Amino acid sequence: MKKSLMIVAMAAAVLFSSCSQSFLDVEPSGSTIIQSQYEDAYTVFDASVLGIYSLMIQYGGSHDLFGQKCIDIHTDLGVGDLALRGRNYGWFETAAFMNEFGYSSFSSYMWTSYYYKIIKNCNVLLVQRSLEKYEGVDFSDHSALTDEELNASYAFGQALAMRGFCYFWLANYFGEQYGKGSTAAFDLSAVCAPIYTEETEIGVPQPPSTAEQVYQQAENDLLLAIEYLDGFSRLSKTYINQSVAKGWLAYLYLQRGYFQNEDFAEAARLATEVINSGEYSMMPYSDVLTTGFTSVSAKNWMWAQDVTTETATGLASYFGQMDVFTYSYAMAGDYKACDDALYALIPTSDRRKQWFQDVDTNSAINKTYTLAPLQKFYDTKRILGGDRVWTNDICFMRLEEMYLIAAEAYNENGDASSAVNYLQQLVDERDPEAVITTENFLDQLIYNWRIELWGEGRSLLTRKRMGLTIARGTNHFQGAGQGTAYTQFYYNVPTSETEYNYNYSTGEE
Repeated sequence: MKKSLMIVAMAAAVLFSSCSQSFLDVEPSGSTIIQSQYEDAYTVFDASVLGIYSLMIQYGGSHDLFGQKCIDIHTDLGVGDLALRGRNYGWFETAAFMNEFGYSSFSSYMWTSYYYKIIKNCNVLLVQRSLEKYEGVDFSDHSALTDEELNASYAFGQALAMRGFCYFWLANYFGEQYGKGSTAAFDLSAVCAPIYTEETEIGVPQPPSTAEQVYQQAENDLLLAIEYLDGFSRLSKTYINQSVAKGWLAYLYLQRGYFQNEDFAEAARLATEVINSGEYSMMPYSDVLTTGFTSVSAKNWMWAQDVTTETATGLASYFGQMDVFTYSYAMAGDYKACDDALYALIPTSDRRKQWFQDVDTNSAINKTYTLAPLQKFYDTKRILGGDRVWTNDICFMRLEEMYLIAAEAYNENGDASSAVNYLQQLVDERDPEAVITTENFLDQLIYNWRIELWGEGRSLLTRKRMGLTIARGTNHFQGAGQGTAYTQFYYNVPTSETEYNYNYSTGEE
């Protein structure tokens, strides 16, 4: 293990806590920024940015807490597209039992240990814009910057994008707002989350802002990030570049568009700009079953972490929790599957149906699991429990999302022809027999959001936008056949915030 240089070292040598069985014997390890990453960094600023990114995969003290991807699992389980088949170890069971939304220890993790932790680190970096040597510098005007100022601009741009990314998710996870078809009397005026920037007085808790204000902060950050990142050529996909910032802003406009219709045009514009940039290409039909979603080299991955032995978190990892070919919980009983009602919607002509298959693990617990993601998320050696280094890479955004955003945004903006065109381009690489029409567009759009991004943490956004309450299938360990109303797809602010932030008030008596 190389020396950790920045932020806080990840927890190491943590045994399986809350486990009913203990034959898995390898612990998570890793650190934030390792020596080689520091040496590869552009500048000291860049090293600080890498420290912020490291928080996205950092071990959180429990084997179901490991950054952004554990949140993706939690929310997909919560809405029911992802089914938990067993509970040998108990990880993620509150989400699987449909008790995840509302008050929970997980909402506290998201709030305190993840999103606001990232925001704090972004603000530490961004406050340096006010240094005397940068007085009067316009970081968005790259033609007038020195090399040092240009590198600072790129670092500030990434910090702004990360802060905007966090506020976007806070608005959606802790905000009570719903979109198409919603009959709920909620809008963006409900209180949501406090806003902290580099200009916030240090140590002073802030009162909660409305969802509208949190969205606005995220929009402001992402717009400025796009300006600052113009011309930025990143060393790896770990970094946010301008296309990734545009992608998150497109998501923001799509979610908020159901309250501000003018946002749909911007969502469509940004998504198509990313598509037309030529930086990425869609995963073709021939690769749908062959990649395992394991490598940052994939041409459709826009933003991702290249996981190494130094940064791997072992058992407490996305592949550890999702893949039976990785030595961890999925192969040992806490098995995740495709909801069988959702699976039944997939036509045999759609190659994605083969993502999900039955498997007899022949493991210590000797169970047969149905509808495992054997052809979507898998270690490419394909040996049951064979991967014990946990270095498969992690994807945070891919090009296919831009096609879906463009299709939905164009449709909501009244351009049905463009909407059908973008959705058809995606479907052509998945199901050569499928034909998208204006008549079947909405059903096909929802279906493709749910199938294409299965297990990648987008189901909650889709359900809230579309106002969808969908009953679970029959293959859930708990709550089979039940449904959670889309009006419940939000987390309550943790009691640690409401009780100990002396400026916290909902405005209600």
